[in-house]
Amino acid sequence: MEQITDTIIKGLRNLKDNTVLFVPYLVFFMFTFVLTQILEFFSPFFETFITDMSLLLLTDIAIPLIVAVVTIPVFCYVSAGTFGMAKEAIATGMTSLKDMFKYGRQYTVRFFIATILLFIFQLVCVIFWLPLYFAYKNTGYAFDAIFNAFNQLLLENPEPFFSIVSDLALPLFVPFMIGLLLTFVYLIIIWVVFYFISEAIVVDDMPAIAAFKKSFALLKQYPVKVFFFIVLIYLLIVALVSLFVMPIMVFSMLGPAFLIITTLLLSVVSAATDVAAVVWSTRFYMSITEKELYEKENLLDFGN
Repeated sequence: MEQITDTIIKGLRNLKDNTVLFVPYLVFFMFTFVLTQILEFFSPFFETFITDMSLLLLTDIAIPLIVAVVTIPVFCYVSAGTFGMAKEAIATGMTSLKDMFKYGRQYTVRFFIATILLFIFQLVCVIFWLPLYFAYKNTGYAFDAIFNAFNQLLLENPEPFFSIVSDLALPLFVPFMIGLLLTFVYLIIIWVVFYFISEAIVVDDMPAIAAFKKSFALLKQYPVKVFFFIVLIYLLIVALVSLFVMPIMVFSMLGPAFLIITTLLLSVVSAATDVAAVVWSTRFYMSITEKELYEKENLLDFGN
Protein backbone atom coordinates (compact mmCIF):
# COMPACT_ATOMS: atom_id res chain seq x y z
CA MET A 1 0.00 0.00 0.00
CA GLU A 2 1.40 3.39 -1.03
CA GLN A 3 1.99 6.24 1.35
CA ILE A 4 -0.35 9.16 0.71
CA THR A 5 2.57 11.40 -0.29
CA ASP A 6 3.62 8.83 -2.90
CA THR A 7 0.04 8.71 -4.17
CA ILE A 8 0.01 12.49 -4.67
CA ILE A 9 3.42 12.66 -6.36
CA LYS A 10 2.94 9.60 -8.55
CA GLY A 11 -0.54 10.81 -9.43
CA LEU A 12 1.04 13.99 -10.77
CA ARG A 13 3.39 11.81 -12.80
CA ASN A 14 0.39 9.93 -14.22
CA LEU A 15 -1.07 13.28 -15.28
CA LYS A 16 2.23 14.44 -16.76
CA ASP A 17 2.62 11.27 -18.82
CA ASN A 18 -1.04 11.22 -19.89
CA THR A 19 -2.16 14.78 -20.57
CA VAL A 20 -4.98 13.30 -22.65
CA LEU A 21 -6.71 12.79 -19.29
CA PHE A 22 -7.62 16.48 -19.33
CA VAL A 23 -9.42 16.34 -22.67
CA PRO A 24 -12.84 14.84 -21.71
CA TYR A 25 -13.49 17.26 -18.83
CA LEU A 26 -12.27 20.25 -20.85
CA VAL A 27 -14.61 19.33 -23.71
CA PHE A 28 -17.49 18.83 -21.26
CA PHE A 29 -16.95 22.21 -19.58
CA MET A 30 -16.75 23.91 -22.99
CA PHE A 31 -19.97 22.17 -24.04
CA THR A 32 -21.72 23.36 -20.87
CA PHE A 33 -20.42 26.90 -21.40
CA VAL A 34 -21.62 27.04 -25.02
CA LEU A 35 -25.03 25.59 -24.12
CA THR A 36 -25.49 28.17 -21.35
CA GLN A 37 -24.48 31.02 -23.65
CA ILE A 38 -26.94 29.88 -26.34
CA LEU A 39 -29.82 29.70 -23.85
CA GLU A 40 -28.98 33.09 -22.37
CA PHE A 41 -28.74 34.59 -25.86
CA PHE A 42 -32.28 33.50 -26.73
CA SER A 43 -33.85 34.15 -23.31
CA PRO A 44 -34.42 37.92 -23.91
CA PHE A 45 -36.40 37.03 -27.03
CA PHE A 46 -38.88 35.00 -24.96
CA GLU A 47 -38.93 37.52 -22.12
CA THR A 48 -40.19 40.26 -24.45
CA PHE A 49 -43.51 38.38 -24.63
CA ILE A 50 -43.80 38.00 -20.84
CA THR A 51 -45.20 40.75 -18.65
CA ASP A 52 -45.89 38.78 -15.47
CA MET A 53 -42.94 39.05 -13.04
CA SER A 54 -43.44 35.54 -11.67
CA LEU A 55 -43.11 34.11 -15.18
CA LEU A 56 -39.95 36.14 -15.68
CA LEU A 57 -38.53 34.53 -12.55
CA LEU A 58 -39.41 31.12 -13.96
CA THR A 59 -37.45 31.89 -17.13
CA ASP A 60 -34.41 32.68 -14.98
CA ILE A 61 -34.81 29.31 -13.27
CA ALA A 62 -35.42 27.52 -16.56
CA ILE A 63 -31.91 28.12 -17.95
CA PRO A 64 -29.95 26.33 -15.18
CA LEU A 65 -32.66 23.65 -15.07
CA ILE A 66 -32.35 22.93 -18.80
CA VAL A 67 -28.55 22.93 -18.54
CA ALA A 68 -28.73 20.45 -15.64
CA VAL A 69 -31.15 18.11 -17.44
CA VAL A 70 -28.99 18.07 -20.57
CA THR A 71 -25.56 17.93 -18.95
CA ILE A 72 -26.04 15.45 -16.08
CA PRO A 73 -26.25 12.36 -18.37
CA VAL A 74 -23.35 13.73 -20.43
CA PHE A 75 -21.35 14.34 -17.25
CA CYS A 76 -21.99 10.76 -16.10
CA TYR A 77 -20.61 9.51 -19.42
CA VAL A 78 -17.56 11.79 -19.29
CA SER A 79 -16.89 11.00 -15.62
CA ALA A 80 -17.14 7.24 -16.16
CA GLY A 81 -14.76 7.54 -19.09
CA THR A 82 -12.30 9.75 -17.21
CA PHE A 83 -12.19 7.44 -14.19
CA GLY A 84 -11.60 4.58 -16.61
CA MET A 85 -8.74 6.49 -18.24
CA ALA A 86 -7.27 7.19 -14.80
CA LYS A 87 -7.50 3.49 -13.93
CA GLU A 88 -5.64 2.52 -17.12
CA ALA A 89 -2.97 5.20 -16.64
CA ILE A 90 -2.34 4.08 -13.06
CA ALA A 91 -2.39 0.35 -13.84
CA THR A 92 -0.45 0.36 -17.13
CA GLY A 93 1.27 3.75 -17.30
CA MET A 94 -0.67 4.96 -20.33
CA THR A 95 -4.19 5.67 -21.56
CA SER A 96 -6.03 7.13 -24.54
CA LEU A 97 -9.41 8.47 -25.56
CA LYS A 98 -10.36 4.95 -26.62
CA ASP A 99 -10.45 4.10 -22.91
CA MET A 100 -12.75 7.06 -22.29
CA PHE A 101 -15.28 5.79 -24.83
CA LYS A 102 -14.93 2.22 -23.60
CA TYR A 103 -15.51 2.97 -19.90
CA GLY A 104 -18.07 5.66 -20.71
CA ARG A 105 -20.26 3.17 -22.56
CA GLN A 106 -19.80 0.54 -19.87
CA TYR A 107 -20.48 2.58 -16.73
CA THR A 108 -22.63 5.61 -17.62
CA VAL A 109 -25.85 3.99 -16.40
CA ARG A 110 -24.25 3.01 -13.09
CA PHE A 111 -22.87 6.52 -12.65
CA PHE A 112 -26.32 7.96 -13.34
CA ILE A 113 -27.95 5.62 -10.81
CA ALA A 114 -25.28 6.50 -8.25
CA THR A 115 -25.88 10.21 -8.89
CA ILE A 116 -29.62 9.80 -8.26
CA LEU A 117 -29.04 7.75 -5.11
CA LEU A 118 -26.52 10.27 -3.79
CA PHE A 119 -28.99 13.07 -4.46
CA ILE A 120 -31.63 11.18 -2.47
CA PHE A 121 -29.21 10.79 0.44
CA GLN A 122 -28.44 14.51 0.30
CA LEU A 123 -32.14 15.36 0.11
CA VAL A 124 -32.61 13.96 3.61
CA CYS A 125 -31.19 17.25 4.91
CA VAL A 126 -34.60 18.81 4.16
CA ILE A 127 -35.76 17.59 7.58
CA PHE A 128 -33.27 19.97 9.21
CA TRP A 129 -35.26 22.89 7.81
CA LEU A 130 -38.61 21.84 9.26
CA PRO A 131 -38.11 23.99 12.41
CA LEU A 132 -37.60 26.99 10.11
CA TYR A 133 -40.79 26.16 8.23
CA PHE A 134 -42.85 25.87 11.42
CA ALA A 135 -41.32 29.08 12.78
CA TYR A 136 -42.30 30.83 9.53
CA LYS A 137 -45.85 29.46 9.75
CA ASN A 138 -46.15 30.91 13.26
CA THR A 139 -45.30 34.40 11.97
CA GLY A 140 -48.59 34.54 10.08
CA TYR A 141 -47.00 35.82 6.87
CA ALA A 142 -48.48 34.39 3.67
CA PHE A 143 -46.03 33.27 1.00
CA ASP A 144 -47.84 35.41 -1.57
CA ALA A 145 -47.03 38.53 0.44
CA ILE A 146 -43.33 37.66 0.47
CA PHE A 147 -43.37 36.82 -3.24
CA ASN A 148 -45.12 40.08 -4.12
CA ALA A 149 -42.64 42.01 -1.98
CA PHE A 150 -39.80 40.31 -3.83
CA ASN A 151 -41.39 41.30 -7.14
CA GLN A 152 -41.50 44.89 -5.90
CA LEU A 153 -37.81 44.63 -5.05
CA LEU A 154 -37.06 43.62 -8.63
CA LEU A 155 -39.09 46.61 -9.77
CA GLU A 156 -36.82 48.87 -7.67
CA ASN A 157 -39.30 49.31 -4.84
CA PRO A 158 -37.38 47.65 -1.96
CA GLU A 159 -39.40 49.02 0.98
CA PRO A 160 -42.06 46.22 1.23
CA PHE A 161 -39.41 43.50 0.98
CA PHE A 162 -37.10 44.97 3.62
CA SER A 163 -40.07 45.54 5.89
CA ILE A 164 -40.91 41.83 5.77
CA VAL A 165 -37.25 40.89 6.25
CA SER A 166 -37.03 43.03 9.39
CA ASP A 167 -40.20 41.40 10.79
CA LEU A 168 -39.00 37.85 10.09
CA ALA A 169 -35.32 38.22 10.96
CA LEU A 170 -35.62 37.72 14.72
CA PRO A 171 -38.08 34.77 14.88
CA LEU A 172 -36.40 32.92 12.00
CA PHE A 173 -32.73 33.52 12.84
CA VAL A 174 -32.21 30.64 15.29
CA PRO A 175 -34.03 27.91 13.29
CA PHE A 176 -32.27 29.15 10.15
CA MET A 177 -28.81 28.87 11.72
CA ILE A 178 -29.64 25.44 13.17
CA GLY A 179 -30.84 24.19 9.77
CA LEU A 180 -27.75 25.62 8.06
CA LEU A 181 -25.33 24.05 10.55
CA LEU A 182 -26.98 20.61 10.55
CA THR A 183 -27.18 20.60 6.74
CA PHE A 184 -23.49 21.49 6.47
CA VAL A 185 -22.43 18.76 8.89
CA TYR A 186 -24.70 16.16 7.28
CA LEU A 187 -23.47 16.90 3.74
CA ILE A 188 -19.85 16.68 4.89
CA ILE A 189 -20.57 13.27 6.42
CA ILE A 190 -22.26 12.07 3.22
CA TRP A 191 -19.33 13.37 1.18
CA VAL A 192 -16.75 11.52 3.29
CA VAL A 193 -18.71 8.26 3.67
CA PHE A 194 -19.48 7.94 -0.05
CA TYR A 195 -16.31 9.51 -1.45
CA PHE A 196 -15.16 6.42 -3.38
CA ILE A 197 -18.37 5.45 -5.19
CA SER A 198 -17.04 6.23 -8.66
CA GLU A 199 -13.76 4.41 -8.03
CA ALA A 200 -15.58 1.30 -6.79
CA ILE A 201 -17.81 1.24 -9.88
CA VAL A 202 -14.95 1.54 -12.37
CA VAL A 203 -12.02 -0.17 -10.65
CA ASP A 204 -13.95 -3.06 -9.11
CA ASP A 205 -16.78 -3.22 -11.69
CA MET A 206 -19.40 -2.87 -8.94
CA PRO A 207 -23.11 -2.05 -9.27
CA ALA A 208 -24.10 1.34 -7.88
CA ILE A 209 -25.51 0.12 -4.56
CA ALA A 210 -22.49 -2.15 -3.95
CA ALA A 211 -20.24 0.84 -4.62
CA PHE A 212 -21.95 2.78 -1.82
CA LYS A 213 -21.32 -0.13 0.53
CA LYS A 214 -17.69 -0.43 -0.59
CA SER A 215 -16.99 3.25 0.03
CA PHE A 216 -18.47 3.00 3.53
CA ALA A 217 -16.50 -0.21 4.19
CA LEU A 218 -13.23 1.49 3.26
CA LEU A 219 -13.92 4.29 5.71
CA LYS A 220 -14.66 1.76 8.46
CA GLN A 221 -11.51 -0.22 7.66
CA TYR A 222 -9.10 2.74 7.35
CA PRO A 223 -10.86 5.67 9.05
CA VAL A 224 -7.79 7.83 9.75
CA LYS A 225 -6.05 7.19 6.43
CA VAL A 226 -9.18 7.74 4.35
CA PHE A 227 -10.26 10.86 6.22
CA PHE A 228 -6.75 12.35 6.06
CA PHE A 229 -6.55 11.67 2.32
CA ILE A 230 -9.94 13.30 1.62
CA VAL A 231 -9.04 16.40 3.64
CA LEU A 232 -5.63 16.62 1.95
CA ILE A 233 -7.15 16.36 -1.52
CA TYR A 234 -9.69 19.05 -0.64
CA LEU A 235 -6.94 21.40 0.60
CA LEU A 236 -4.81 20.74 -2.48
CA ILE A 237 -7.70 21.48 -4.83
CA VAL A 238 -8.60 24.67 -2.93
CA ALA A 239 -4.94 25.76 -3.07
CA LEU A 240 -4.69 25.05 -6.81
CA VAL A 241 -7.95 26.83 -7.58
CA SER A 242 -6.96 29.85 -5.46
CA LEU A 243 -3.60 30.01 -7.21
CA PHE A 244 -5.24 30.49 -10.60
CA VAL A 245 -8.59 32.09 -9.77
CA MET A 246 -7.22 35.28 -8.20
CA PRO A 247 -5.24 36.35 -11.32
CA ILE A 248 -8.21 35.40 -13.52
CA MET A 249 -10.59 37.51 -11.43
CA VAL A 250 -8.20 40.47 -11.68
CA PHE A 251 -8.21 39.96 -15.43
CA SER A 252 -12.03 40.15 -15.43
CA MET A 253 -11.88 43.67 -13.98
CA LEU A 254 -10.51 44.98 -17.27
CA GLY A 255 -14.06 45.28 -18.55
CA PRO A 256 -17.25 43.47 -19.60
CA ALA A 257 -15.62 42.32 -22.84
CA PHE A 258 -13.31 40.08 -20.81
CA LEU A 259 -16.09 38.30 -18.90
CA ILE A 260 -16.47 35.52 -21.47
CA ILE A 261 -12.72 34.94 -21.53
CA THR A 262 -12.71 34.90 -17.73
CA THR A 263 -15.51 32.32 -17.67
CA LEU A 264 -13.62 30.13 -20.13
CA LEU A 265 -10.44 30.34 -18.09
CA LEU A 266 -12.33 29.43 -14.92
CA SER A 267 -13.81 26.43 -16.75
CA VAL A 268 -10.32 25.30 -17.73
CA VAL A 269 -9.09 25.61 -14.13
CA SER A 270 -12.13 23.74 -12.83
CA ALA A 271 -11.67 20.94 -15.36
CA ALA A 272 -7.95 20.60 -14.62
CA THR A 273 -8.40 20.43 -10.84
CA ASP A 274 -11.28 17.96 -11.19
CA VAL A 275 -9.11 15.65 -13.29
CA ALA A 276 -6.27 15.89 -10.76
CA ALA A 277 -8.72 14.87 -8.02
CA VAL A 278 -9.95 11.95 -10.15
CA VAL A 279 -6.40 10.63 -10.66
CA TRP A 280 -5.41 11.05 -7.00
CA SER A 281 -8.57 9.42 -5.65
CA THR A 282 -8.41 6.56 -8.17
CA ARG A 283 -4.76 5.88 -7.36
CA PHE A 284 -5.48 5.99 -3.63
CA TYR A 285 -8.41 3.59 -4.06
CA MET A 286 -6.34 1.18 -6.15
CA SER A 287 -3.54 1.33 -3.60
CA ILE A 288 -5.70 0.83 -0.54
CA THR A 289 -7.56 -2.08 -2.18
CA GLU A 290 -4.20 -3.58 -3.21
CA LYS A 291 -4.65 -3.37 -6.97
CA GLU A 292 -1.60 -3.66 -9.22
CA LEU A 293 0.00 -0.28 -9.91
CA TYR A 294 2.39 0.73 -12.67
CA GLU A 295 5.78 0.75 -10.96
CA LYS A 296 8.15 2.05 -13.61
CA GLU A 297 7.85 5.51 -12.08
CA ASN A 298 10.70 6.88 -10.06
CA LEU A 299 10.09 9.67 -7.59
CA LEU A 300 13.60 11.02 -8.19
CA ASP A 301 13.04 11.60 -11.91
CA PHE A 302 9.64 13.30 -11.60
CA GLY A 303 11.02 16.56 -12.92
CA ASN A 304 12.86 14.94 -15.84
